[in-house]
Amino acid sequence: MLLVGGMTRVPAVQRMLKELSGREPQHIGAPEEAVALGAAIYARYLTATRQGRRMPFRLLNVNSHSLGVVASDTQTGRLCNAIVIPRNSVLPAVAKRVFLTQKDGQQSLAIRIVEGESANPDECSLVGRCVVRGLPADLPRHSAVEVAFRYAENGRLTITVHLPGHASPLECSVSRENMLTAEQLDKWRAVVARTAVNAE
Repeated sequence: MLLVGGMTRVPAVQRMLKELSGREPQHIGAPEEAVALGAAIYARYLTATRQGRRMPFRLLNVNSHSLGVVASDTQTGRLCNAIVIPRNSVLPAVAKRVFLTQKDGQQSLAIRIVEGESANPDECSLVGRCVVRGLPADLPRHSAVEVAFRYAENGRLTITVHLPGHASPLECSVSRENMLTAEQLDKWRAVVARTAVNAE
């Protein structure tokens, strides 16, 4: 466990992290500069690889939070976060899970994608939703449906649904949930535009 950020200098924060993790945190020289130094190392790595030079180290891109689907627990009937791609998976990543339809002749699937570690979806961040339509009309209740996530290095998520016994998979695009209001978006657009003008 590496301590990053100025707040990690506070002894109470260090004690809490040790109690929560059961591990002794590792101190680095200047925790306030860790993110900037990491970005500089990454920039050097990208520049070198584009120029065909080898670096004495290798960088792996991982997802910082698990990605899952909101599903009904077959035992309790309560909604839960069914994790598909666990956190710290090396990207690009592909993973799949099997879910069951809820009723006879179900025509569509509403898939809610969440990001987080909690089993309770209300404690996770909603990434987006997608609806898969065109399921066979004769599907009985509790038919198996395989949901596959393809998580690219650029953060793009593609979801594919496959029904056993049906050749062609159904693909849906994720409509990312916007956490900002229209007013907030306009405000940040203006800030970015002013910053770009000032930089020139």
